[in-house]
Order: sequence, then structure tokens, then C-alpha cells
Amino acid sequence: MDDRSRATHAALDRFLKAINTRDFEAFAECLDPNVQFHMIGSTVLSGSADGRDAMLAVVGRVGEYTDENFIQLEELDRVVSGDRGVLRSRGRAYTKHGRPYENTYCHLVRVESGRFTEFVEYLDTDLIRRVLVAD
Repeated sequence: MDDRSRATHAALDRFLKAINTRDFEAFAECLDPNVQFHMIGSTVLSGSADGRDAMLAVVGRVGEYTDENFIQLEELDRVVSGDRGVLRSRGRAYTKHGRPYENTYCHLVRVESGRFTEFVEYLDTDLIRRVLVAD
């Protein structure tokens, strides 16, 4: 495995650990200051964000709809080639009103100098509407 692939694997590992421990300071460290973020769809959480602060604001908004445990991600599989990675995971959470929320995610990332410079999130946006933000 080449050094770029190792760095991409390490960045994905840090991302998963930060999300699952709700360590948003560590999550912020995973992001390049100029990261380009995009979440598919037309939900209240969908769209693009340019830069670390803008991406953190979007992720923070997800927390407005979940209980204090946020979303726990279980890695299903990943593919890494150089500075590019694809992570497929299952997310589990509870809404503020106690409803279970389980979604499947596919994250496409690009890593430079150990940080995400591009982060695209694919997920079931209808589930966001019906369960996560419906309460």
C-alpha cells in the first residue's frame, strides 16, 4: 500500500472515531480548512458547504435533530486508492423525540496532508424527511 492510501485510511479511521465518540474537535481536525462538502438531496440538511466552518455548521445542524448520542456509524466497507476513498456505513441514532433513525451512508472523500479536502455524502434523503426532521 502506498503512502497516500495509508493516509486516506488513517483519515477515515479518525473520522469514524471522532463521530462515534462525539469528539467534534477531533472531527474538525479531520477537515482541511478549505474542504468542499456536499450532501445530496433537497432536505433541510442537504447542499454544499465551502470550508471547514461551513461543513461543521451543517454537521452541527444534524445534532439539532438527534439525541445527545448523535449518530453512531458502523463501517460496512471501504475502498481506498491513493488520495481517494469510499466509505459505506450504517448510521444509528434516535431523534430528540426518541424515534429510531437508521440510515445507510456512502461517503466519497479526497485526502491531502491527512485531511479531507473533499467530502460528499450520499444517503436516503427521504428517510431524513420522514424520520429525522419529522418530529
